[in-house]
Amino acid sequence: SVLSAIIILSGMLFSFFTKNKVANVAVSRETVEVISYAKGVVRQVGNSDEYMIECSARHLKLNPVNLPSEYREADLPIIFSGDIKATQPLEDEFGEYFEVKSIQ
Repeated sequence: SVLSAIIILSGMLFSFFTKNKVANVAVSRETVEVISYAKGVVRQVGNSDEYMIECSARHLKLNPVNLPSEYREADLPIIFSGDIKATQPLEDEFGEYFEVKSIQ
């Protein structure tokens, strides 16, 4: 029905704008560490459309706020660079906020 379509579309738009707001807020925060050419693996969080970067050698779990769509693939090995942003308590569910500067 039309109502169902409106509800679904509203949820999708809310999710999109919420993720973009979080990304914009995180990127504007203080950089606490710069990562250069680290080896990592993209991990999918459960069955969601959320992804994190795991860097075992450095004991890091990162929540990339701007991960390009072509890298949103579970268990994808990558080499990446970027900035770890200041994360507040209770915000690090998927790791520290991370702004990707380069990825391959």
